[in-house]
Amino acid sequence: MTLKEKLNLWVKITGLNPSEEKTSFSIDLSGKLSDYDIKVMDDKIKEVLQIDETGLFAEAYLGIYFKRFIKEKTVPLMDIIVNIEMQEFTEDCRALYQAILETGAEEEIIRNAKSALDFYNLESDKLSAENIMDIVMSAKNCINKGLKLDQIAKGRFDKTSFKASNEIYMYRSISDVIRYAAKGAITGVSLCYIRNEKNIDESYFAFLIRNGENLYILSDRPVYKYPIQRNFSRCPGRDMSMRIEGNWFPYSSLSGIDISDLWGGSRYGVSETDTELSNIIEEDAVRVKIGTLKSMDQCEAFWAVYMFQLIKEKFYDGKVSCPELSYCKANIICPGLEDNGRKEIVAAGNIPLIPLAAPTLDDANELEYDGHASQHLYDYLLERYIDKVNLKIMDLVDGRDNEFMLLPENSKTNDWGTKITPRYESLNLNELRTEEELKYDQTWLARYNIAKAIADMEEKDYERNYALVKNAIVEIFRKSLRKTVLAGFRGEIPMNKTTFDAFYNESFCHYTKVFRKGENSWAKADYKSYFTGKKPSVVLTFRARTAEELAKLCNVNVSELPEELQHYNYGLYHQGNHLLDNYDPMDWAVKDHYNEKEFNFAVVLSIDETYGCQDEAGVVRDAFWKSGLPRCYKRSYFVNATTEKATVENAVGTCKGQSRGFDLCKKCEKCKFLLQITRSCLLTHN
Repeated sequence: MTLKEKLNLWVKITGLNPSEEKTSFSIDLSGKLSDYDIKVMDDKIKEVLQIDETGLFAEAYLGIYFKRFIKEKTVPLMDIIVNIEMQEFTEDCRALYQAILETGAEEEIIRNAKSALDFYNLESDKLSAENIMDIVMSAKNCINKGLKLDQIAKGRFDKTSFKASNEIYMYRSISDVIRYAAKGAITGVSLCYIRNEKNIDESYFAFLIRNGENLYILSDRPVYKYPIQRNFSRCPGRDMSMRIEGNWFPYSSLSGIDISDLWGGSRYGVSETDTELSNIIEEDAVRVKIGTLKSMDQCEAFWAVYMFQLIKEKFYDGKVSCPELSYCKANIICPGLEDNGRKEIVAAGNIPLIPLAAPTLDDANELEYDGHASQHLYDYLLERYIDKVNLKIMDLVDGRDNEFMLLPENSKTNDWGTKITPRYESLNLNELRTEEELKYDQTWLARYNIAKAIADMEEKDYERNYALVKNAIVEIFRKSLRKTVLAGFRGEIPMNKTTFDAFYNESFCHYTKVFRKGENSWAKADYKSYFTGKKPSVVLTFRARTAEELAKLCNVNVSELPEELQHYNYGLYHQGNHLLDNYDPMDWAVKDHYNEKEFNFAVVLSIDETYGCQDEAGVVRDAFWKSGLPRCYKRSYFVNATTEKATVENAVGTCKGQSRGFDLCKKCEKCKFLLQITRSCLLTHN
């Protein structure tokens, strides 16, 4: 029976055709095989058919899945005896089972893996065929696209230089790896662990590949969309977990990385089960041995051995040349950098060097952000403050400018007097980058640091000047108040009209200014009409949400507003999530605090003044205060509040009123909306 015939029979037996479109599947919560489980199996078989042209893996997976399927299948004996369809089903299962046994794919896969591991004197007794196939597929994905490839040096190839090292070493940084390789001490292929002492979740494994004069690093190093993205991650351990799941590097067996949930909140934590790693490298040592292939578990060891074979085929039987070389501290010329004098080691090893040039302000302003165009939200703040920015912050390098980073001007203090993290970020050279990536990260950090400097200056100016700006805009509004009120009655500007009682009973503390007499008291009885000081009855309110609206309320041009308000836009915020994607830091690291403030004005008037303003505005008198319901009005249980809107017309006789003890409030006694019911009924429902 051919593989195609077996697969067709498998489809017939399961009743699920993988070539047909299906949008819903059943899932058995008890753990038994369901339609969805069959779909996953089918997808796996289709995947291996694309990777393994021999069909051996597809044969093996089919055998594993079929055995699992028939093991869980339960059929009444009576059905087998009397049901013709079930008899046919049984015969199909017997035929497929026999064909699978004759193939012997699982046994062949296990033999091949054992042969590969025997060459390195490694055990294989705990490996199943399914383990082996999963590992092989993982390795092929890693060699093609799953791992990050960096080329450090180019030159002559030597295909005979392949040999696989049995030993695994740990380094403090990738720079130390390159320094050691520059000495000529690394040949062939070896596995190493780069431990990030500061951020353990940024540690990673790498294959070091030396072919003649060509030096490559194939790793699962973390890659971010912009230099400080990790700083904003709510769960850094999740990123490391995803990296670990994509390969079989010996994170648990050799590096002792534990990514279990440390806080019990379904969030990843990262810790080290082996606390000795932090002290294992002596001060002057470049590397230290942490294990061998035998130190790994069998799955990890087989994956490493298979990766060696794939690396040989790709990098030694073939010739790999990356478009650009990668660089880090070891091969970057940066005057003033700590241990920069050790570069003679690199130079002797013919490792290319590049100089680190400072980014310019033009570079920072013209930067692109992975297809996310700058929204230019705060260009006016950039123009206002850029001359005051210390441009030294555009070129900060970790290890060179540490003293600057510790200056008082680079630290902030919280409300409790505790210093918090520095505002500015420095370029970390212990990361592999191409020359283009290095230049981009430099420029991005320059832009970010400028944004942080401007944000800080804006915040200080706001704290110092807000009261003055607020008073200034109040006075500008006051000068045009009469004109504004008249324009409101004419409908030329938005104006809200309400009764004084309704206004007073609501929370009006958010108003920028309430224009009234009796400003020294918040007592209701002390409120007087703004123009005449009479008893208040009406309140007119005005709201501005942009600089243009504010200027219109004040009857001035935008340019005549205080400078801080000429770009006012309430609620303006950056569109996009900088936690996930690369956006212009000038759009999200900067904030205009005035955009968080509402500018609302209220004018208290008497009835006579209201009529007078309407007459002066040339509009028909409108006693709008008579058309509304009292603020205290409450719907009666006799009225269906969900289907009937409360209006003056349908509200008559539907309010129960308010009582103090056994007596109605005097105001309620006179109210026309009072429900006319007996005293006993009133007390019952109150």
